[in-house]
Amino acid sequence: MIQAPPADLGARPLNRLTPWLWGLLALWVLIAALFAYRLAGQALDDVFITYRYARSFAEGQGLVFNPGERVFGTTAPGWALVLGTLSWLLHVPVNVLGTLSTAASLLALATLLLFESRRSGRTLEAAVAGTLILGTAYFWVHNGLEVFPALTLLA
Repeated sequence: MIQAPPADLGARPLNRLTPWLWGLLALWVLIAALFAYRLAGQALDDVFITYRYARSFAEGQGLVFNPGERVFGTTAPGWALVLGTLSWLLHVPVNVLGTLSTAASLLALATLLLFESRRSGRTLEAAVAGTLILGTAYFWVHNGLEVFPALTLLA
């Protein structure tokens, strides 16, 4: 007799998520929003430099730190172009876009981890890991860098 393979219990659609998973996702959004609110507009070292290049690019002055000075000094020219283009298109300040990209990327990484863990039955471990990803100040220190959007694309 041929039997059908067992159903993959972990691959449930979104509308069949348990209430605690919805609560966890809401908590994660709250954590990301609180960190983003607290750090909005702040930039350290390389991030500040990249923001200046991006702002100049968005304002039509070229990919420069100071208008009129054609000196290349950013370590992330691609990210400066992305932020500058988005700032120009959406009329949102570059530093706000940097913070939003960090929040969205960390939230996406935690959520992807959670959904992937449902297949293996390790949801509790993924819930803890996702909470640590979103609630660890070490990650948020790098607010605005291109690292987290790049990691999200790789995930």
